[in-house]
Amino acid sequence: AGWAVFCRPTDALPILALGPWILWNCRGRTLWIILGGLIVFGATSALNYSVYGHFLGGYAGHSQRLSIDSFSGEALAGVLVSPSRGLFVFSPFLIFGVVLGLGAAIRRPGSYAAGCLWAAVVYIAFYAFWHDWGAGFSFGARLLCDVVPFLMIPLILSFELIRNNRLLMGIYIVLLALSCLVNVLGAY
Repeated sequence: AGWAVFCRPTDALPILALGPWILWNCRGRTLWIILGGLIVFGATSALNYSVYGHFLGGYAGHSQRLSIDSFSGEALAGVLVSPSRGLFVFSPFLIFGVVLGLGAAIRRPGSYAAGCLWAAVVYIAFYAFWHDWGAGFSFGARLLCDVVPFLMIPLILSFELIRNNRLLMGIYIVLLALSCLVNVLGAY
């Protein structure tokens, strides 16, 4: 998490969303969690400052572009289901992560799956306000790549539900195959 912010500054959003949840639910490890994040963040900030003159490193030159507008349903639909940028077009199996995360959040609001779903929702919602949801000239759901781990954790933690239901397992396999096919075609 400490390094994620340096890969893409907007990665601070899921960290800020998930951070209080982690600190509340893992109270015995709070000091270690904070210390670990500060060590990584501090060391990387110092390196970036010495090389680039700013703690964000190369992203400092782009900081003026980090602005949001008003909510846009088009942007939300764009990052989720657009044929050229949609997360659920390029990785439709992640729908299971959302559904299973939502189920976990309803059953056990303090679960890891619920916390990860919350972080994913905050991150996705940010891009519903983003002025350039198309993300330039690139292939796929570039802006939402960093949300994938937050959707995979609910999927993995609840996979037993899928595995024990033949219909769900069939749907999952089809969506996983489609995810692979779309990305193989794109890479080709």
